[in-house]
This record gives sequence, C-alpha cells and structure tokens, in this order.
Amino acid sequence: MRGFTLVEILVVVAVSAIVLGSFISYNSASRAQIALSVEQAKIAQLILRAKSLAISSYSSNPSGRCGYGFSVDYGVNYAGRSYSLNRYDVSDNTVCDAIYTGQSGYDFNNLILVQLEKYSLDSNLKFQASGESDELEDVIFIAPEPKTFLKLEGDNSFIKGTAKIYLETKAAPLRGATVSVNSVGQVGF
Repeated sequence: MRGFTLVEILVVVAVSAIVLGSFISYNSASRAQIALSVEQAKIAQLILRAKSLAISSYSSNPSGRCGYGFSVDYGVNYAGRSYSLNRYDVSDNTVCDAIYTGQSGYDFNNLILVQLEKYSLDSNLKFQASGESDELEDVIFIAPEPKTFLKLEGDNSFIKGTAKIYLETKAAPLRGATVSVNSVGQVGF
C-alpha cells in the first residue's frame, strides 16, 4: 500500500500554514515600515522645499510673497491625516519688510496664508501624540535669510529650539518615526 497516512498529511499542512503565516506577517510589517520611511522622507523634503522657496522667492520677487511654510493638521485627538505646503503673502501690496516690527519681532497678523499643496498620510500611518510639548504644527520661513519660526500644536506663539512631527504605524507591530526642525531651519529625521 502506497500513500500517506492522515498524520503525515496533517503535519505537512500544519508546517506549511506556520511558514506561510510568518511570510504574510513579515510582508505586512515590512510594508508598514517602508510606508513610514517614505512618509518621513516626504515630510522632511517638503519642509526643505518650503525653505528653498522662501530663499528663491525673495530674490525674484521681494514684494508680496514674504515666505513659505509647512503645516500639519493633527485634527481632533490626532485623527487628522494631512500636511501642507503654504505661501505667506502680505496684504495691500506692501513689502515683506513691513511685517518686521523691530525689537518686538514679526507681526504675522498682516500675512495671508495661501495653501499651495496638500498631502495625506499613507493609510497605514497616523500622527502620534508624543506626550511631549514639542509637536510641530507650523514652520514658517521668512525671506531673505530665511528666518525660521516654529509653532507648536495647540499653541499660538512661536518658539526657539526644536519641534518634532511624530509618525506611527496603525497596525502591530507599532513602529515610529520622527521629523525634527529647529529654529535655525535644520531638518532632521
């Protein structure tokens, strides 16, 4: 009699299921990690692009367009899933130097925000609440230097120092990534 016993067939099926399950879980975890790395690089690139646009726009058009920036929409309970590239113009055809108020700094009330591009996070990712008080909401680069202004999530004032954007995968295993910007315009990730 030739053939396989029921026990042999069950052992082969069980081993095959275990091997196949490990490949599937490895594949989804890898996909989430790749999405996290790509999104982290896209955010850093967009912040650096805003800085570059601020520098180049001043030399080509010193009036009207004062700067460029980057904003994160955290939404309610970090349910927001978008970020954007913005331009900051002045009203009444005044020059950008008019927003500089001397010792007291800059007056951002005269700036008009124009959203140029809006991006959504990958569906496998979310913004993470870090529990720290350093979560970046806006970064604004004002020409010609460019001066860098950082605004934290939930705060209306601008800070000196470093602010961060925290990203996290939605599914287990949870993985995180950070993009940081400091008050001299350096971007790290």
